[in-house]
Amino acid sequence: MMTRKEMIKTEIGDKILKARKNANLTQNQLAEMLGVSRQSVSNWENNRAYPDIISVIKISDICKISLDSLLKNDEKMIKHLEESTNTVKTKSKYIKIVEIVFFVIVWAVSLVVLYLTRYEYQSVVNIILYCVMPLVIIVVSTLIGNNSWGREKTFMPYVFGVMYSTLTLFEYVFIPDSIGDKHDIMYVVFNSAGPLLIWGIALSYLGILFGNKISKK
Repeated sequence: MMTRKEMIKTEIGDKILKARKNANLTQNQLAEMLGVSRQSVSNWENNRAYPDIISVIKISDICKISLDSLLKNDEKMIKHLEESTNTVKTKSKYIKIVEIVFFVIVWAVSLVVLYLTRYEYQSVVNIILYCVMPLVIIVVSTLIGNNSWGREKTFMPYVFGVMYSTLTLFEYVFIPDSIGDKHDIMYVVFNSAGPLLIWGIALSYLGILFGNKISKK
């Protein structure tokens, strides 16, 4: 065991080296346990590179050394972990934006296509409403479930469900001549938009659950 004085003076690479030797492990053995290359372990021990936080936690467990002992008083390592965390958060933010923008673009294109084909091509309308949009909802929801979404993922199914259901109301928004009495509008709401809303929410939840399952493997 290192004394308090030694811990203050040494960087994390020196601590990893000493912990590995105390655990009677070679660099190859530790590398195999961590799922990295031997060169990576060598670089860490020689303070040429820093391990990520997952590797640090695994080293702590494998070599029976506390995280506090590995990280304490190593300002460079703490700064490295902070920068790595910020980078991950930034990437996660961009991924979220891309996923949402992708869904919105598909939804907007679908709206335009439905408008352009509203009179002549019912088959196109059916393909968009019952094939394209459900597939997109499942794909995007799976990505959401598989990525680092937080509490936002709990209300995204409702957002997707509402946007999906509004596609059936496009003619009442864009075609003034098609607007009938209140009975006609309510008929569309309860017999078309309503079921699509429920279906969209259900598909989104299934996608998120599937994505969560994949992320845990």
